[in-house]
Amino acid sequence: MKNIKFLSKQGNSAKPNEDKITVLDNAAWILDGATGLTGKRITEKETDALWYVEALDDYLKKHINSSKDIKEIIKNAIKEVKEKYSKYDGFNDLEEIDYPCAALALLRFNSKELEYYVIGDCTLIYSQENESIKEIVDRKLIGLEENILRKMCEVSKVNNISVLDARKLCNDEVISVRKLKNKLNGYWILEFNEDVVDRGLYNKISINGEISICITSDGFSQFYDTFNLAQDYKVFINLLKESNVEDIFNTLYEEQEKDSNCNDYPRLKKRDDTSIIYFEL
Repeated sequence: MKNIKFLSKQGNSAKPNEDKITVLDNAAWILDGATGLTGKRITEKETDALWYVEALDDYLKKHINSSKDIKEIIKNAIKEVKEKYSKYDGFNDLEEIDYPCAALALLRFNSKELEYYVIGDCTLIYSQENESIKEIVDRKLIGLEENILRKMCEVSKVNNISVLDARKLCNDEVISVRKLKNKLNGYWILEFNEDVVDRGLYNKISINGEISICITSDGFSQFYDTFNLAQDYKVFINLLKESNVEDIFNTLYEEQEKDSNCNDYPRLKKRDDTSIIYFEL
C-alpha cells in the first residue's frame, strides 16, 4: 500500500458519526450505519447504529485474516453481533423498522489479488493500468432514495418551502422505503440476517500493474454524484491521487453550506456522515 489517504467526518455536530473506517496492511473497509427510523435505543451507545458498526468493525479486525472468504467472515460477524444485540433489555419490544443497519465496502488484498465486497450505498472505484475505471455500487437503495427526493421537490414547490423543510412532510415515503429493507422489491443492507450477505456485490480482481483504489460512504460520493465537482471517475481518482483529502472534503463542505436548504442539489439532509479511503497497490 502507498499514498494512503483516509477521512471520516460526522455530518451533524449534534449527532454521532455513524460511519466507521478501518485501514490495515492488507484490508480496508467503510461501514455506514443507519439508526432505526423510530430512533429507539437499547444499547449504551449514543445510537444503536453506532453500537452496530463498532461491533461489526471489532469482529472484522479480529477475523479479516482468516482463510475464509470475506462473505463468510461477514456472515459470522452478523451472527455474533445479532447474538450480542439480542441480549439487551428491550430487544424483544423492537420491530424490524427499529433495527440498526449498515452499508459496507470492504477490501482485502495481497500483491496479486484484490477481493471486494459491497452492499448498500457505499461505493468502490478502482483504476488499473491500461484498463477502464470501474465503479462498484448497488444502485437499488440509491434509486429508491431518488424517489423520495422527487417527492420532496414536489412538496417544496407546492408549499413554497425549501426542499430540506419538505423532508418533514415526506415521512410516509421515507418509512415506505425503509420497509423495503432486505426485500426482493427493495434493497439489500447488513442488519441481523446473515443470508442477506449473499445479496452483496463480491468479486476478486487480479492485480496487473499499479492500481488506484477508493471506497466511500454515500456522504463523500456526493462530491461527484450530487454536486458534480468531478466530471467523471477518472477526474475524481486523479484528484485523490494528487490532492490532500481534507482539501477535497472542504470543497464539498463549502458547497453543502452554500446550498444549506438543499434547493439546488436535492438530498435527504444538508450533510451526511462523510468517509473515504484511498490508496494504491
